[in-house]
Amino acid sequence: MLIGLISLAMPAMTAAVVGAAGREHAGVASGVLNTARQAGGALGVAVLGSLLGHALSLHVPLLVATAGYLVAIALAWVTVKHR
Repeated sequence: MLIGLISLAMPAMTAAVVGAAGREHAGVASGVLNTARQAGGALGVAVLGSLLGHALSLHVPLLVATAGYLVAIALAWVTVKHR
């Protein structure tokens, strides 16, 4: 369920990043965001796959993924609150 909610936030995040960059830097902002998203996805798959290979169950990788999402939500909340 959490992954579904995160994927619903991606268009809003893209609009916020590109809008904050301005017209002259919109392409660069979009490219950097897309690169960061893909690198984060690859790193996440690698870390969770490694944890799954060493764990006896799905509990450890799922707890790590949940902690990562909670940290990301907290950082987004703090950042938006200060603006």
